[in-house]
Formats: sequence, C-alpha cells, structure tokens
Amino acid sequence: MVKRRKAGPVTLALGLIFFGIILLISNFKGIGILEPTLKYWPVLLIGVGAEYFIRGYINRKDGSEEGETKFHLPTVIIILLVAGMGFTAHQFTEILGNREISGFVREAIAGSNYSYVHEFKSGPVEVAPGSKVIRLDGLRGNCDLVPSKDGNLYVEARVTGWGPSEQDARTRAEKFKISIDNGEVITVSPAPEGNNTVRRPAEVKYRISVPAGVDLKIDAAFLDIGADNLKNNVGLKISSGNVRLSGVSGNLDIDSGHGEISVRNLAGNLNIRTESGDIRADDISGEIRTHTDHGRIEISSLRPVSENYYVTANSGEIRLRIPQTSDTVVTAATQRGSIAGSLNPKVEYQGAADLEQPGGLEQPGGSKQPGEMLKGSVVLGSGKGTINLSSENGSISIDRN
Repeated sequence: MVKRRKAGPVTLALGLIFFGIILLISNFKGIGILEPTLKYWPVLLIGVGAEYFIRGYINRKDGSEEGETKFHLPTVIIILLVAGMGFTAHQFTEILGNREISGFVREAIAGSNYSYVHEFKSGPVEVAPGSKVIRLDGLRGNCDLVPSKDGNLYVEARVTGWGPSEQDARTRAEKFKISIDNGEVITVSPAPEGNNTVRRPAEVKYRISVPAGVDLKIDAAFLDIGADNLKNNVGLKISSGNVRLSGVSGNLDIDSGHGEISVRNLAGNLNIRTESGDIRADDISGEIRTHTDHGRIEISSLRPVSENYYVTANSGEIRLRIPQTSDTVVTAATQRGSIAGSLNPKVEYQGAADLEQPGGLEQPGGSKQPGEMLKGSVVLGSGKGTINLSSENGSISIDRN
C-alpha cells in the first residue's frame, strides 16, 4: 500500500520559494514589489485547499483505504501565524500613527535603494559686531569650509535621502533642516526634525562660507572636514572623521577620536590630539604639539625651522624632515624601535632611571638592556629651537628635507 501524504507541505514549499525570489529582487533591484506581493498571502490558503483535493484524488488512485485525506496541520498553522503577525503589525502602526515604524519595517525587508537629493541654502547671516565665535554643532557627513567673499556667513547642504521607495527617499531628504542661531555665538546645527532614526541615514555634504577673523569651533560625532585658505582660529572636536586643512592663517586645535589628520601651510600654532589615526603636518610656521595613541606622525618643512615641536606617539612611527639649515636641537627617544636618518643623529642607550635626570646618557657600546631607552640627538645651527620626538613603541627617523 502506498503511503498517503497530507495536503499542505508542497504549497508551503512553493510559497517559500516564490516569496524568497521576490525578496531577492526587492533587495538587489529596489523595484518596490515586495510590499504589494505580501497582500497575496491568501493564495497560500487557496493552494492548501487545491492541494487537499489533488491529494485526495491521488490517494484514491493509489488505492489508499485509510480514510479521507487530511490537512498537514503545521503548514496551516504557519500560514495563519504569519498572516496574523502581519495584520497585527499593520494595525499597531496604524494605531500609533507612526509612519517611521512602518517605514523602518519595510526598509528592513525591501532595502533602501531609492535616493533623492535635496539642496538647502541659507541666506546671508551677518556677523554682528561682538560676534567672535561661529560654532558648528552636531554636524554629520562631509563639510567643506571656504572663505566668505562678502564677510557674511553662508550655510549650504546637499542632502541625499534613502528609502524603500522614491517618496520615502524624498520625504526623508526634505525633512532635513538646519538651524542657525544668531547670537553672541552663532550656532549652526541640524534641526531636531532632521535627525530621523532610519536604517540608512541621509548623507549630508555641507559647504560653509566663513567670514575672516572669527573664531570657528566645530563639535561633531562623525564628520569629514576639509578647509582651504581660511583666516580664522579653528578648534575641532570630532569623535570620528578625517581632517584635511590647507592654507589656514590662524591657530589650529584638533581633538579627534579616530581618523586621519592632514595639515599643510599653516600660518599659526598647531595642536593635535588623537586616539587612533595618522597625523601629517607640512610647512607649519608656528609651534607644533601632536600626540597619537595609535598611528604614524609625519612632520616636514621646506623652510628652515627654529620653532618648538613636541611630538609623542604611544604606538607608532615618527618621521621628521627639515632643512639642514634649520636652527634647532632635535632630541628623540623610543622604548621599542630604532632612531636613524640622513641628518645622522647621535644615538645612545639610556637607563630608565636616568631618563628623569639631565646628562643621563650612557656611552655607546654594548646591546640594549631591559628597561633601557634608545635616545638620539641632532644639533642644527645655534640650537635656537627645540624639537622633542618620543615614541613608546615605534621607530623614529630624522631626515634632511
């Protein structure tokens, strides 16, 4: 006697294959067909009913005498459970009136392959007498800072919204607003209604025209910053992001969590602190203070140097390139690494206990002992300036530029 099969498993298997194909198409093509397709879930119930009659015919043809054909109960329960969950979620979002929840669910299923670009541009913001600080607070994305042509502040933003449909993408992009508070401190920040929690946040590219002579303060979580030819003192505090500044006239202070930092042609003092990321400073006319916990530091100058440099790295290589005609004393120290370069630094071992005492250098010879630090020095010109290079775990190179 042929074993009789119950109605339901074949329908469920075909349904899974069909909806799986639809899910793949929606995710990779973004054509928005998943949501309307889900409305046809009752076809699965019709399929189970049709399979019931087909199975009954096959069972009779095979000579089964076990009684009437039965439904495969787990299949029916799964179909009804999925339908019930979908209905409940729909009613829940309707009751709350929260379209963002519904949109987030659709986005998690269908992806966010549609995009829409919205452009924002402020009018001129007059920098009133006594306004000495412009503060950029909470910006995310990419920000270019340029000199203002007429002495006013201008804020532009190109916002790309993403969503599971064209309308969702456009709504999210146009929701993004920028608030400009013109007081003693002019504050530029995203407005609260622009900070929507979605699966794929909007991408924002700022362009800010900054008047000369005004101190600029930037406090941001995730922001890449570029600036050229500003005439401002600039203070940056960034959790994560790359910084590229060139041709700035003014002092520069950077406090960064993670990201690469590059500064070129700065007419002012430079102060950089970063937890993780490479630092590069070229042609700085003022004093330099840099520190990184993890990363490489490169400092170079084409003009002779007499300013003070203080460069430290907990873990990372330090490279210094300056003209031989500089007027400075270079000292270098590393716990684990080498000291070398084309300026031929004098290298000696120094005991850990001697580091706190002047004149603690040992005579050359022998090998490095535990607790000792490698130290090198170069005197250029009359030794007017001071350059201190220190790496706990990394090599130091002192080269002619």
